[in-house]
Amino acid sequence: MKNLSIVFLTGFYLFLISDLVNAESFNTEDIYKQDWYLKALGEYDNTKNIPSSLANKLNGEPCGNRIHRKVIKYLKRSSQSRQLANLTMKWAGDCKLGKPIIAGYLLEASMAYRIIGEIDKAKSAAEKMVALLPHSYQAKLQLAASQLILGEFESAIEQYTWVFQTIKPSKIGYSIYNKFIDSFENVGRGCDAIDLYRLMIRAKNPDNKDYIQGRINTLQNEYSCNSVESDSIQLRSYNGVVPIEVSINGVSGVFVFDTGATTTSVNLNFANKSGLIFNKKRIVRINTANGVSNAYASHAREINVENRGVGSGQVLVLQNTDSLGKYDGLLGMNIISRFSIEKNGSKWILK
Repeated sequence: MKNLSIVFLTGFYLFLISDLVNAESFNTEDIYKQDWYLKALGEYDNTKNIPSSLANKLNGEPCGNRIHRKVIKYLKRSSQSRQLANLTMKWAGDCKLGKPIIAGYLLEASMAYRIIGEIDKAKSAAEKMVALLPHSYQAKLQLAASQLILGEFESAIEQYTWVFQTIKPSKIGYSIYNKFIDSFENVGRGCDAIDLYRLMIRAKNPDNKDYIQGRINTLQNEYSCNSVESDSIQLRSYNGVVPIEVSINGVSGVFVFDTGATTTSVNLNFANKSGLIFNKKRIVRINTANGVSNAYASHAREINVENRGVGSGQVLVLQNTDSLGKYDGLLGMNIISRFSIEKNGSKWILK
């Protein structure tokens, strides 16, 4: 990731122009190179040309990353997004360079295509980036951004879920929170959107808390996400573990009350019993007490905590059947935050 980040911050590529080269001064191979770049750049798009000295260097080193970075910097500075997008995609396909470098080209292409409104191409570049570096959160965010614009909200949710399970919530930018929230709201998952707003408040301590609380109140009026007034729930710790009864879609199980987990998760057996729907081809990596684990993103239409209904919510399905030992799942903060919590010694009180 460190190497990839360096590549992302650099920039890249090219551009060549019709009056750049005098055919008499080039051999056949040089003319071929010139023609290749002119087509890639879009010679007839009526755009500015890069300086001839830089273009000559690029012509001599068509797959030189050092030259690419200089050209990319120029194209970005001169707002030539279409040329930047087309060239970076061309280099990503034709140049035999390291994965982080190629991923950097795809990143530039995806962002540039979004700038010019060619979202399908932006998505395609991001998909190639994810295939190249499947554990890159930058790649996931690029793909999610295009999917959100295209109205592919469920797919965007899967990408954002991966990011939120991989990175500390305090390290995630506000814009990412808001895009994730938008994805939930667009598919009618208001309770999940509320959970994210609350996570934002806990993790980021934003200045606009009043606005966020107003959004939460608006969603609360539209969705049923909290338990009705009832007696408080009292939990006790046993050998460091706090068990709690949770039912998902009407199926009850024994969960671990886990304030260190961002999202509620269940083992594969319980997921199947409770009828959770998930795509096994789309894996989410999550950090657990036992290290990094694989899971699938899902959604429960009905969640009850100690017989208190709390509405619907996001649930992760752990890939391994016995990953939680004798327990059926972990009750994470996306659901716990719907309660007022007090801790007194080994006892927890939820209201």
